[in-house]
Amino acid sequence: MGMKCRIKSRLCTVPAAIGFLAAVCLLAALPRTAALARGMIDTERECSLTVKTEILVQDGEGENADWSELNKTQIQVYLYRVAEVNQYGEYEGLEGFEGLELEKTDSTVKADDWREKARAAADTLGLPVPIRAEETGSETPDWNADGPAGGTASAAALPVGAGRLALPEAMELPADLPDKLARADAEIIVDNGIGTMQGLPQGMYLVWVMPVETDSYQYTFLPYLVSLPNNSYDAEVPGSIDEWEYEATVGLKPRQNQRYGSLLIRKNLHSYKEALGTAMFVFRVEARKDLNHDGEKEIVYSDVVGLEFDAAGEKEAVVEHIPAGSEVTVEEIYSGSAYTIQGSAVKELTIWAKDSNDAGNLPAVEFANDYDDRVTYGTGAVNHFTHDGNGWSGNRVQGSEGGGGR
Repeated sequence: MGMKCRIKSRLCTVPAAIGFLAAVCLLAALPRTAALARGMIDTERECSLTVKTEILVQDGEGENADWSELNKTQIQVYLYRVAEVNQYGEYEGLEGFEGLELEKTDSTVKADDWREKARAAADTLGLPVPIRAEETGSETPDWNADGPAGGTASAAALPVGAGRLALPEAMELPADLPDKLARADAEIIVDNGIGTMQGLPQGMYLVWVMPVETDSYQYTFLPYLVSLPNNSYDAEVPGSIDEWEYEATVGLKPRQNQRYGSLLIRKNLHSYKEALGTAMFVFRVEARKDLNHDGEKEIVYSDVVGLEFDAAGEKEAVVEHIPAGSEVTVEEIYSGSAYTIQGSAVKELTIWAKDSNDAGNLPAVEFANDYDDRVTYGTGAVNHFTHDGNGWSGNRVQGSEGGGGR
């Protein structure tokens, strides 16, 4: 029998990039010869594809991640057919996807190459794709680093505003995405961890998954290519069977992106002594969250906020970009030179993700103060410091500047 090039697909796993959970790496077409094949593709048969969230292979970076939310969330999976396949397993790109050069694939095509082909297919369709892991900022500030003291108020040292933890941002979706999704060849709804589509024509498909949002995270998914039918034969695996599988099962390749929210600090100054001049009030804001799901809460945000008053009344400050789901402690650490706080100086609350409709619905804490009849002159300033991993830099925040008085 003459030698014919046959392309078959293989289920493989590769080390995941930082922040990614390596599920099924790619159901990618890999070449083999007809001499090793035990049968040709029955081109008259239709295929099915099942997507399961339980097909997850974690690497060292993701072993502490908690992905259980995906098993309880409805997920929309879109399939775009990018190539035809003949009885020998040879692929030919459809119109618009010739640049993928799927007909030239052979054993030299690596997992990284397949990832780039999937990205190229998504780009051709105008579908958004998560940025590459090496393009994400993953530096984490050293919360234990010794920084300079920040600001003074009546000779009292104020704590340093240490900045915020660098976490992956949620991905924005284009306004015309519904139009692009309407052009998909098939849609699979994954509910309770599983979803199946029957009656799929044979060929190579791009698998693109709609990002999912939960209370604290946005999950994005790396696109990949899958061949239908699939052939998972591996000569190096004992007992591996070389046959075409018309009912294929794949997983997802999610990435967990942090969602953020804001906090409103409201201060009521019931009485004011004009002769003492401007009254300064300073608040320490610290947020903690169990990022590694190990029961230990880490500091994910730490800063100070100042509000100045030149009359009795109410002012507010908005603290932004706090990781959603964080438990936040707000403490009034300086109450002016002659003003007494009413009630507790420490307030606690949980941050929820900010939505476009949440402008007037922020988690809030309130503090109130009264003039206490002391004649003590004083003023203050807040210095905001951040640590970039190499050193500290800072700037002075006077009154509402930076802290957000309004």
